[in-house]
Amino acid sequence: MHMKLAKKIKDYYISSYGEIIDGMLPAAIKRSKGMKVSFLKKDTHSLKQKTSLVYVQNMSDEPLIDFYKNKIAERIQRKESILFVVPEVRMIKTLYDSFDKINGIRIGMWHAQIAKKEMIALWHALARNEIDVLIGTRSSIFAPLLKVGLIVIYDENDHSHKEDQAPYYHSVTIARFRSEIEGCDVIMSSVIPSAHTYLLIKNKVADTIVLSDRNALAETGFAGINFQDKIDIMLEREIAFALEKKEKVFVFHNRKGFATFIFCKRCKKALMCDRCNSNLHYDFAGKRLFCPSCNYKAAMKEICPSCNASYVKFEGLGIEKLASNLKRIFPS
Repeated sequence: MHMKLAKKIKDYYISSYGEIIDGMLPAAIKRSKGMKVSFLKKDTHSLKQKTSLVYVQNMSDEPLIDFYKNKIAERIQRKESILFVVPEVRMIKTLYDSFDKINGIRIGMWHAQIAKKEMIALWHALARNEIDVLIGTRSSIFAPLLKVGLIVIYDENDHSHKEDQAPYYHSVTIARFRSEIEGCDVIMSSVIPSAHTYLLIKNKVADTIVLSDRNALAETGFAGINFQDKIDIMLEREIAFALEKKEKVFVFHNRKGFATFIFCKRCKKALMCDRCNSNLHYDFAGKRLFCPSCNYKAAMKEICPSCNASYVKFEGLGIEKLASNLKRIFPS
């Protein structure tokens, strides 16, 4: 493990060393009696003068796998190791089967379902520099892989790359930290870039490679929702153009229910979840309140529990309200 990385994460996410180190270590290693964990104070190999951050857009898996096979061959020739971070356990075996056909490479697999003995054996193999390619889920971004030349964030737009418990890290951010410290390159790949990656591309922090017949990234824009929860005019126009051409439109909105914020007009207090204190949402179809965080459910309150006012206001755009607005604008 690298102490410089732990410090960088601690400062960036405003966490304690205890939280960071606890998150960096696999459960099997933390539970092992007599297990020694060494912290690197110096880089394990000479730093390159310049590292690269690249976004690869892939429309299908086959050209992407071939692309990565070539990258693996290049790094092995330089006697460097490669780390692949994937969002789901099932993808580890898929990549393993694809890369296992490359002669002479030693592949390791890292995920939470590995048995304690297997994880300890993998940990020792990493320490002895016996792994060329490590494929793992989110926590593998902390793996003590030596002489790292390349870190790949596979399906970088998947939310599973973000840890939802302290210190709430993001795989892409940690990969960039390791790049700064260890001098390795970083590649992010997906069909469509996340908003975070899109911003990196727009600000010319990341370069792009497109593995398809298209000659550029798909056209991307941002649409806002105003204070009245109305659909942005640009989004409305684009949907209308698509429907005129008899095309289908997929609208994704990650807010359950009809209204995402219910509050009293008199005292201005919002209705909160009794369990976790999150904002309650309103389910129009079920005529009830629910919490999107812990799934708590409650009957709709006609009277404000704080001031006994008889009127509460519904705000926030949930998916039910969005569907209702779209049906009103495009009735056909």
